[in-house]
Amino acid sequence: MENKITFDYDRASNILFVEDQWDIKTKEDVDAFFAEYERNMKSVKEKFWMVAHIDKLAVHADVAEYYGEVARKATNELVLGLARWGVDSTARMALRTTAMKAKMPYTIHTSREKAVQAVEQMKAERTNKRQ
Repeated sequence: MENKITFDYDRASNILFVEDQWDIKTKEDVDAFFAEYERNMKSVKEKFWMVAHIDKLAVHADVAEYYGEVARKATNELVLGLARWGVDSTARMALRTTAMKAKMPYTIHTSREKAVQAVEQMKAERTNKRQ
């Protein structure tokens, strides 16, 4: 599998759509994965929401905890909220296990549309808290 991430920023909705295709086996893989994220996230120039397609993301158990630590740091400053989606059962199970080890939320939706709905709900909740 070629390691790559596809990024598509929708300015109107302020959502960064990503498709992760990466086989993460080592700490070096984790660092390379999030270096790619960092390069692309900084180009948005404002805080944003994210919808991630995870079907081609493999995070191996040996690095799950480290992955979670780096993920929290990488998304803390720029990402307002994140919704993941995928239908591949192996990818869903691996990400759920990784999220649990990292003590991160791990809801994974079954479609892009449902993930976008989840982000829209997060936006509404954030707006309601400000009022």
